[in-house]
Amino acid sequence: MSPVPIIELQRRLTLAGAIRAGGEKQPKAPGRKLEAFRLTSRTRSLMEQAALLYGGEVTPWEGPNGPEYQVYTQAQELPVLIMPGYSLQQTYELWEGATKQERRCDGLELDDGSPCLCKTEGVDRCDIYTRLVVCLPELDTVLGWRLISRGANAARELPYIFILLERYGAATFVPAKLRLDQRRGVMRQEGKEPQVVRFVVPTLDLGVGYLALAAPANGPDGSRELPAAGFTPAPRREATVEQALSAARPSPQPGGQGAAALGPPEPAPAAPEEQTAPVEEPQPQPQTAKATKQMKTKLDILVTRLRERGDIQTKHLWDAVAKVRGLGGEELVLTLGGYDEDLVLHWSPLRESLTRPEAVGLLDRLEALDKKTSEQASPDEAGQEASEESAAEPPEGPTPYNEFPPGY
Repeated sequence: MSPVPIIELQRRLTLAGAIRAGGEKQPKAPGRKLEAFRLTSRTRSLMEQAALLYGGEVTPWEGPNGPEYQVYTQAQELPVLIMPGYSLQQTYELWEGATKQERRCDGLELDDGSPCLCKTEGVDRCDIYTRLVVCLPELDTVLGWRLISRGANAARELPYIFILLERYGAATFVPAKLRLDQRRGVMRQEGKEPQVVRFVVPTLDLGVGYLALAAPANGPDGSRELPAAGFTPAPRREATVEQALSAARPSPQPGGQGAAALGPPEPAPAAPEEQTAPVEEPQPQPQTAKATKQMKTKLDILVTRLRERGDIQTKHLWDAVAKVRGLGGEELVLTLGGYDEDLVLHWSPLRESLTRPEAVGLLDRLEALDKKTSEQASPDEAGQEASEESAAEPPEGPTPYNEFPPGY
């Protein structure tokens, strides 16, 4: 086989890191869905710059290729530059584990040009991979950042932006906004009840309207330079204590090299004649002790009884505790591994995670609900018939979800 001519080699941009929409993967569950982007890279200095721009802390992370650094940013939107002829790539792929790629095609196998094996076998085994390579222009690097999505929504929606850019003849680099779009959908599986799930979709927005796209070409080569509205710089944040300490490492000896790097010491301010240090009242610490065995046993009895009567469902318990913790119900389920292999939601992982205050509050609500529904189900103690007025009223059913538990 003759070598590929150099002019035909596919050039590619070296990557500085990755843009991710999910948290770190758990041993038996995928990473939790995020409200803001997560950045990873082997270069700590770039991660420190990203933390200043987009918020978050720099922490070590064990990536698939070795030690890296990561930042859980506070940014749901990143200003980026995209390259219309390069940034987007889509393929059908089949992987065995995280390292071995078995198939890769775009309708034809990319390795040898043979027909798609899934189509030949009549079984669709591959996932669609959408890879988006962008530049983060505010960081001190000309290398790229890659985002990978296996979602059907991203696979359908992201190419449309590039169709617009191709049709309107945009320049080499186009300013855009990369966003995380929070969505909900219904997951249906044969033999199971539909479940509402939350998912995130990476989206691109040029930040300009169709009038700007339809304006006459203004580039020397007939390209169209989009206005700067498509790029909104991120506000620079203050350095954290960790970042400040890592940037300045003074020598332990007075007058050493590290001290000189920080500049001459400032004179100490003159002490006032009388100065009373303010007395800070101790702040109450949150209680983190786990629920006792007796609490868990009592909760199990109440949960079983109420579920058998149809008064509550397991997802109501997860949603109630998630609201106390300021999370979404689906986010808490994925964090604690509430689903089994068949995507059945279980109560036990939530029970084991409860703190004592959470268990006490849940016990109070469940006992009140149990008492209320038990009284409605039992006959009148005096044996008297219900009045015509009460008989005309429809019987109360299970407590609606939005009323359980009312304090959560």
